[in-house]
Amino acid sequence: MALWMEKGTEPLTEAEKADLEAIAAIKESAAIELKEKGNEYVKKGKKHYSEAIDCYTRAINQKALSDSESSVLFANRAHVNLLLGNHRRALSDAQQALNLSPSNIKGCQSISITEFIG
Repeated sequence: MALWMEKGTEPLTEAEKADLEAIAAIKESAAIELKEKGNEYVKKGKKHYSEAIDCYTRAINQKALSDSESSVLFANRAHVNLLLGNHRRALSDAQQALNLSPSNIKGCQSISITEFIG
């Protein structure tokens, strides 16, 4: 089964390839769901910001999304860190967002704000 394959080895059978594709789809779905859940926590207000950060972090750790989608996760986490006053974390996440997608406006905005404040 592909789940137990050692790192760096290629799937040999069609079943292993199918397993890997299924795992990737599950991870992508989980990352999208975590992003949406994080967005909901942000809308609930400051008492839920740490939960939002946790959701965005877990979504990022799935490593299942495209660079542009991952960039949005970093920008969202940067935004919440800004709201909490965690300027260094916000700056780091905003920079990561821009590294992944230089056209990410939210990432640019977060960097500008942290540099203005910090």
